[in-house]
Amino acid sequence: MSDHDSLRHVRHPFPTHCLARTAIAAAIASAAALPAQWPATFQTYSIARLGLLGPTYTTGSGDHWSSVQVNSGHNRVAGITKRITIADGGYDGWLWDGSSTIQVGFTGGVYTGSGGHQHSRVVAYNSSGRAAGFSKRLTGVDTDNGRDAWLWNGTALVQLGYTGTSYTGLLGYQYSEPLSMNDAGTIIGRSYLVTGIDSYYGEQLWAHATTTTQLGLLSGYSGQYGYQVHRFGQQNRAGQVTGTSQRITGQTTSLGDDTWVWNGTTTVRINPSAGEYTSSGGYRHSGPTRQNEAGTVTGFARRYTGTSTVNGTDVFVWNGTTTTIVGLLDTAHTGSAGYRSSQVEGTGPALSSAGRVIGTTIRLLGVNTQNGWDAWVYDGTTTRQIGLTGPGYTGSNGLQQGNPRFLDAAGRVAGIASRISGVNTDDGSQAWVDDGTTTVAIGLTGGVYTSSTGRQESAPTGMNNRGHVVGVAYRYSGSTAIGQHGFFWNGSTSVPIGLTGGAYTAASGLQFASPLAIDEHDHAIGTQKRYTSAGVQNGEGGFYFDAATGTVHDIGAGVADLVRTADGYSFLRPVWLTTEGIALGHYWTYAGGTGPQVEHGFAYRPDLGFTDLGALIPGGLANAGWNRLTYVGWSSIEGPRRMTQLLGMGRVSTSPTELSVFAMSVPLANAAQNTSYGQACGGIALAVQPAPVSGYALRYTTSNLPVLSPLAIQVVSLAKVDPGTPLSHLGAPNCYQLVDANLGASVYLGGRPTATYTLQLPWSSSFVGLPLCCQSVALVPGANALGMVFSNGVRSVVHWY
Repeated sequence: MSDHDSLRHVRHPFPTHCLARTAIAAAIASAAALPAQWPATFQTYSIARLGLLGPTYTTGSGDHWSSVQVNSGHNRVAGITKRITIADGGYDGWLWDGSSTIQVGFTGGVYTGSGGHQHSRVVAYNSSGRAAGFSKRLTGVDTDNGRDAWLWNGTALVQLGYTGTSYTGLLGYQYSEPLSMNDAGTIIGRSYLVTGIDSYYGEQLWAHATTTTQLGLLSGYSGQYGYQVHRFGQQNRAGQVTGTSQRITGQTTSLGDDTWVWNGTTTVRINPSAGEYTSSGGYRHSGPTRQNEAGTVTGFARRYTGTSTVNGTDVFVWNGTTTTIVGLLDTAHTGSAGYRSSQVEGTGPALSSAGRVIGTTIRLLGVNTQNGWDAWVYDGTTTRQIGLTGPGYTGSNGLQQGNPRFLDAAGRVAGIASRISGVNTDDGSQAWVDDGTTTVAIGLTGGVYTSSTGRQESAPTGMNNRGHVVGVAYRYSGSTAIGQHGFFWNGSTSVPIGLTGGAYTAASGLQFASPLAIDEHDHAIGTQKRYTSAGVQNGEGGFYFDAATGTVHDIGAGVADLVRTADGYSFLRPVWLTTEGIALGHYWTYAGGTGPQVEHGFAYRPDLGFTDLGALIPGGLANAGWNRLTYVGWSSIEGPRRMTQLLGMGRVSTSPTELSVFAMSVPLANAAQNTSYGQACGGIALAVQPAPVSGYALRYTTSNLPVLSPLAIQVVSLAKVDPGTPLSHLGAPNCYQLVDANLGASVYLGGRPTATYTLQLPWSSSFVGLPLCCQSVALVPGANALGMVFSNGVRSVVHWY
């Protein structure tokens, strides 16, 4: 049977016509109309009051105080609650697992003072339900006598850290605490060495998974009587840990610090030590600064001359095997006596997942006279200077000042350069982007963005992984600054963003926009100051920019009672931009324009419109025991910010004057999700990312495709076949058809051994709930009698969040 015959043989179960001619394309086309309202599918949130309640934590008048400390993802939140009925009574730690709250931390004995005081805090809480924290040790009423570390394993508390005579003072002082925990559950912590009653005699680091392992460089790093100082740097998801160990001579004399990496089994020193990195007196000093998930580590190492004279600082990169000095190492950045100083620098990530690093190196004249600094990027092999130089950016004596701010996954960098004339005259600043080859100026120039003296000020404030940037540019009237505009740079041009006219512009022309965030789909949010005609600030508004349409939306437009009629004051502030492109924030209302000020939380997206968060609770907030929600968002949120869980502050019905912590959650079954099903054959595998959220793109990846396969397709269907239809009767044993070909179509896959396919999902309520089922198929002559191999299936259910 020929390859073409094989293809014809399965044409009915796996058609290969263009996706655009299928029922799937028709479904997408029918979803073109975008609703300007929040659909009922959003109103599936439950709401819970977080924290510890009861007589110890709530006064008779309803006073209560809780705070979120850790948010590890959907339905895993940890925090503390004050023991408010005891004067300065401390606080207790708690965990919320999505349905219930439990108190955690040691109590009684040395952990509870004679007046009932306790102090426990959760430091880390992972998605599997393990938590780490500490409880203070007390004497008398509330005298601090150290702290003990603990692990909550889902059932019980387990004490962590080192104890015994070397770690315990004469009156029981001990000090152990966890510092970090990854999702695998490995906890990093420290324990103090103690002498006398409570005198610090160094500290040791440890890792705990099932057993406790001491971390750091041990041989040669202790004083005569056991003094040691090991300090923690960072921990990644793979379990790699960085830190420093102090070099000790005599009893406690420090000879600096060495930097190390622990991979879960062994510890390796990674800082440079030869030549100028160790003084003639034997002193050296280094430390880690960044770490990525691939195991790359950046750090700094001091340079020396003579016995102890510091001669600058170098940046080093450890790639898992070798250490490389990076930065600008030429004569313009090295003094006549060898002085040189570099640092890793960036507002966002300064070390990418691919091992790229951004930083600055000081420009020098003579021995060590600073003459500005230059930006650079290290690509894993070489360091390249980036930023704007030459006329307008360089003084007549060589002064330059360039700073990298943001680094994207592809290695593009956004930054800022000082505008300089004469020897060192400050003419403002200029935003720029380096695309990996050249640096170009971005932002708004000319007209109102240039003063009568030629001054310009611009800077980036955010960057996404498409290399697109939001930033600010000052506005001028003559030589007088009259606020700033936001701008969006799409890779070729910059356009102004922000709200204009009306209450957002004073009579002088004063306007002030501040972009806060940009997502991967070129949506941006920001704040806009409101003014009286005299130029007095009169509140704040919020804007949402959609680059696809080039439209700036006033988030608060049409919201009832948003403006106080007496003076036109209004307040609305977006705070977060979620993965789904939804702006979250808070605002104030005045009933009828004259009532008392009332705080609320909100969600907004142009196609969905504006909604108070309380409207997303089925049956309303009152039925759930809440008066109103006042604020949403926590700075401790890590990773993608999705609408599956919202944290914030609100006021419960029983105590409407006191703030309480809330968690709004949707059942995972109602959220966008991908699931793999069925059995693959021939070694190929299909995966899809990210979650199938309406308005965003699904990226399908077929891996392990044979390099010599003449044809591969991916079938996209509206229904799955699970368990699959066996294909052994066709000559493909252990292979299965996992999608319904009658409701699907297929696309050709290029690329070997990995092929990708992207499917754009529209923003539309009619597309929400649609299941998309996929399977990849490849012709592989000789693999079996049929000459074909089949992947597993993946099913994606589209949702708003």
